Amino acid sequence: MRESPEGRMFPDGAASPGADRAGATPDAARTVTPPVTPVPPSPPPGTGERRRGGDRRREGRLRLAAVGDFHCGASDVGAYRDLFAEVNAQADVLLLAGDLTRRGLATEFQVVVGELCDVKIPIVAVLGNHDYEADQVTEGEAVLRARGIHLLAGDSFQLDDRVGFAGVKGFMG
Repeated sequence: MRESPEGRMFPDGAASPGADRAGATPDAARTVTPPVTPVPPSPPPGTGERRRGGDRRREGRLRLAAVGDFHCGASDVGAYRDLFAEVNAQADVLLLAGDLTRRGLATEFQVVVGELCDVKIPIVAVLGNHDYEADQVTEGEAVLRARGIHLLAGDSFQLDDRVGFAGVKGFMG
């Protein structure tokens, strides 16, 4: 029999808890230093280079921008317009993932359309629970569709011969 550092007795040859099979130092007392992997430096600012490659559109990839839950209301006129305008240079398609409005009022859908007026790329959207609250969803859908937004309400939108979108409302109720 032998005694562990904690004063417990173990048969000869048996490992004490926390020790390796040879009865050596407990795991908690060992120090393991992981190997260091060098990280490549970022390209200098203003060089136009990207760490992950060039323009992905030239590589046959789709750049998708997505935003949801921005809850536009009457007080948000102009709040998002400049931000949404930037998407033209950053993405090939914009996906709006529900809760575009605060309460689903037709006037709030008009605000949404105003905020998106400078977006030139295709816009695909699903509605969320907030967009149904005021029971004006038919009017809201008409406002979005009149702007050219591809509303996924049980139907689909084909962007090109490789990419399509299908969807329904963005909540389970």
